[in-house]
Amino acid sequence: MGGLSSENLVFDNAVLSNFARIERLGLLLSVSNGLFVTNEVLEEVCQGQKKHPKLAVIGEFAEAGKLRVASATDLGCLALAAKLQAEKILGLGEISAMVLAKEMGGVFVTDDKQATNRAIRLGIKVPNRQEYRSTIVFIQLLKSKKTITSSEYANIKRDLAGEGYVF
Repeated sequence: MGGLSSENLVFDNAVLSNFARIERLGLLLSVSNGLFVTNEVLEEVCQGQKKHPKLAVIGEFAEAGKLRVASATDLGCLALAAKLQAEKILGLGEISAMVLAKEMGGVFVTDDKQATNRAIRLGIKVPNRQEYRSTIVFIQLLKSKKTITSSEYANIKRDLAGEGYVF
């Protein structure tokens, strides 16, 4: 898992929102040089801003190029997206991020168990096969890389719990 720095990471809404809501989105920049979102994920973020104004930072990161916006273009990946949409199990943001990760050979980042399991079955990389919640994976990675201290780790966990995140 420590090798994520050389991987393109394609984010669903949840992990980005978790870090944005506790005002620590910038920490994700230390994990990889290739952070991606799709327009569908940004649309979900915009919808969430009404309830959580702190999510606006995600759009700001995208506008500044810190999060790159991309879409799948490969016909096979687009067909997969259509198939996943027809199943009506996953949301458009999850699907778009998943197929972009597949096309790029990147890592699909989500906190959704169904999406993680589906990605694994499709051969799409995820941050950690044993833990579907990428938020936890990333704060543990930040601590192990010494990007954050043990005290900051505890504060992040406390702040996430204060936002309703269940560990």
